Amino acid sequence: PLYALADSTGYVFVSGQNRRGRGYVVEFKAGYNRVIARQRLGSEADGIAEDGQGNLYVAYRGGGRFKKDSIAEFEPGLTNMRLLGMTIQQPQGLLVDNAGNIIVVESHAQRIDVFPPGTKTASVTVTITGTSYLEGLAMQNSEATLWVSTWGGYVYSMPYPLTKSTVPTVYEEITGPANGIAVTP
Repeated sequence: PLYALADSTGYVFVSGQNRRGRGYVVEFKAGYNRVIARQRLGSEADGIAEDGQGNLYVAYRGGGRFKKDSIAEFEPGLTNMRLLGMTIQQPQGLLVDNAGNIIVVESHAQRIDVFPPGTKTASVTVTITGTSYLEGLAMQNSEATLWVSTWGGYVYSMPYPLTKSTVPTVYEEITGPANGIAVTP
C-alpha cells in the first residue's frame, strides 16, 4: 500500500503495488477488513483523490495495457474507469480542488501540475528544484495554501491557486523521508 483515502460516504480506498509489480486500487467499507471493489492500474498506483461528485482519481505509472503514466477516474464503487490521458512523469501526490482542477505531483520531474477539468495539458506548472523527489500533496478546505512533501524530508508551502510566478517556500525540514502529508480541514 502507498496511499489511502477515506471518502465522505464511509468508504476507504488504498492504492499501491503488489509483489508482482502491478498497480492496484481497492475499496473497503469503513470498519470492515474486506475488499469490496478492486481495479488494476499499470505498474504502480499512487496518489488518490475524490472530487465533489464522489468520483475517485488515481495517479498511476505505466505498465501492461496502461502504456503511459497518467490518471484514471472512477465513478463511485470503482466503476466506469476512464483514463484521462495526461502525459506525466512518475505521478505521486494528487488532489482535486473545488473547481474540479486536478493537481498532481510529477515526482521525477520535480514539479506540480494543474489540469483544468477536461484537459490533457497543464495550465500551470510549478517546479521545485534542489530537492529530491516530490511526494505528497495536501490542502485545507479553504484552498488558500498548497503543501508538498519530498522524499528528502522537506515540506514546502505555497499560495493556492498556483500561478506561473508561484514560488514554493520551505516550511520545514524533517530528519527523514516525508512520503505523505496531511493538514487539518
